[in-house]
Amino acid sequence: MIRDLGNLVVDMILFCPKCGMQHIDKPDDDVSLGSGPMPARRMTAERWTNPPHRSHLCHGCGHIWRPSDVHTNGVAKIRSKGVNDSPLVEPLEAWGVDVRLGSQMYVAHSNQFRNGTLIVTIKRKPR
Repeated sequence: MIRDLGNLVVDMILFCPKCGMQHIDKPDDDVSLGSGPMPARRMTAERWTNPPHRSHLCHGCGHIWRPSDVHTNGVAKIRSKGVNDSPLVEPLEAWGVDVRLGSQMYVAHSNQFRNGTLIVTIKRKPR
């Protein structure tokens, strides 16, 4: 049985269960419908103010998931540290790759995992 906890919001380090992208909640700077390779599925152009919420939308792949039965807030890191916790680990540094495809090629699928591995499927366009 789930008790009604009102607007209690728990800060959590969240990663999309589908693509592994870290999910950080914050109010929108503008009314755009998201960023990243997959546009947000939100059907209105209202500004997101980050109210208490349970479901989260991945701005990498568009997957929507619910990590808990209480309101959660995706954060870059949590504020507390237990006496028995391991030292904080900084996220892996991002690096860029410039891939130039010929006019007959396209990126069919890409997936980045938590460990930083990026898998890209490149296909030839049908003739």
